[in-house]
Amino acid sequence: MDALRRTAALALPPEQMPPGLQVAGWTPPVAVELSALLVTSLLALVVAARRFARTG
Repeated sequence: MDALRRTAALALPPEQMPPGLQVAGWTPPVAVELSALLVTSLLALVVAARRFARTG
């Protein structure tokens, strides 16, 4: 995830950091990326809980 790369690699100078995620030339803020990760994770958790729920 690009959010981890940007927050964990603060020791590197900006010119040494590899290019990150871009959507149509726009680099989303860390909060947007983490929100997308959270929504995707919660959706996967709900699907897994429904799939493996015990029935009676």
